[in-house]
Amino acid sequence: MKLHLIAAAVGLALAANAHATDLSGSLTADNQFSLYISTSNDTLGEHIVSGNNWGSAPSFSGFNLVAGQNYFLHVVTYNWDYESDGFYIASGFLGNFALNGSNFSFANGSQTLLTNTADWKVAVGSDLSTWVTPTETPISFGQNGVQPWGYHAAIDDEAQWIWQSSNSTKYALFSTAILAAVPEPSSYALLLAGIGVLGAAARRSRKA
Repeated sequence: MKLHLIAAAVGLALAANAHATDLSGSLTADNQFSLYISTSNDTLGEHIVSGNNWGSAPSFSGFNLVAGQNYFLHVVTYNWDYESDGFYIASGFLGNFALNGSNFSFANGSQTLLTNTADWKVAVGSDLSTWVTPTETPISFGQNGVQPWGYHAAIDDEAQWIWQSSNSTKYALFSTAILAAVPEPSSYALLLAGIGVLGAAARRSRKA
């Protein structure tokens, strides 16, 4: 068998073993948000979707993740009514997210993630485009359906409205991790077997 045919066969076998993973989700904020994905928790990253009405919950899907690379979801929120009659309210958001394969997992170790106080971090922001790495634990104002924001059918019932705890800014920054899975032993075995086949074929070719 020719070397290029063997290489193609090994490549097809490895490709079949590594399935693409898509990210999807729905979210809303009081009042405005932008969602990004990054390969570093210190950099804002690539824009995915935005919204400016807490009465609606924009959805997205089909964002493909590259196997072996960790990612971070970044959400920048902005409260238009931050100062009203001397009362200060920081910005917060509500949402759920999903992965369609087992090549990645969220911070909670599964392929689904809701907004909560355990798996997200928050920081005070200064505008819609400046990113500071979140290190604080957010607070919850209640689950999907709590007033005055009402119920969002596109978002899980148990998702929580999460906020920056100090209420010291109209901008808040949220982050959570998407972790690449460790390859299964069968993947390594397949790769090593393919390399062995190619090596043996090369030796036979030199002898001939």
